[in-house]
Amino acid sequence: MKEGLLIVERIVIESLAKKSKSLKELSEDTELSTNLLLNLLPNLLMKNLVTFEKGLYFLNSNNLEKIKKINLEKLALKNETKEIFTSLVNQYFDKDLKEATLFKMQKIFVTGDEEKILKNHLLSLENFINQLKQKRLKNPIVERTSEQKILYWGMSSYSNIIDEAMAVT
Repeated sequence: MKEGLLIVERIVIESLAKKSKSLKELSEDTELSTNLLLNLLPNLLMKNLVTFEKGLYFLNSNNLEKIKKINLEKLALKNETKEIFTSLVNQYFDKDLKEATLFKMQKIFVTGDEEKILKNHLLSLENFINQLKQKRLKNPIVERTSEQKILYWGMSSYSNIIDEAMAVT
């Protein structure tokens, strides 16, 4: 499973992790078309990640460790992150998009003291997000998997970004 999963396969896995679903329920929860799901599901069945029984799709309970491993594998996470960022940038520059994507990026010089303050703000944001996760575990909210928000934050020096970009080319 070195190649990981496509983001559309991941949303199916995340949806089925909540509970088993029919094709229609899966389509409603993920907002993926039934045609796309009918193309994705056989691949997930062949990988033994999903099973199908009596009109319902389930996560394969025999492969829960394999699913966790796929979701935590460094290369898979890296590829998922790249896929998400590409999509975010494309959405941001798509002027016809109904729901605006909130995407902000700034290049700015900060002093050592200002960087410490910025890091504290980023840590506060991370703590807030972790608190939300814990809150959802205690008091789950019924929501469509597709309605989850993807949050992103961070910083790096311009030189590190350039070094990484040059290493890729």
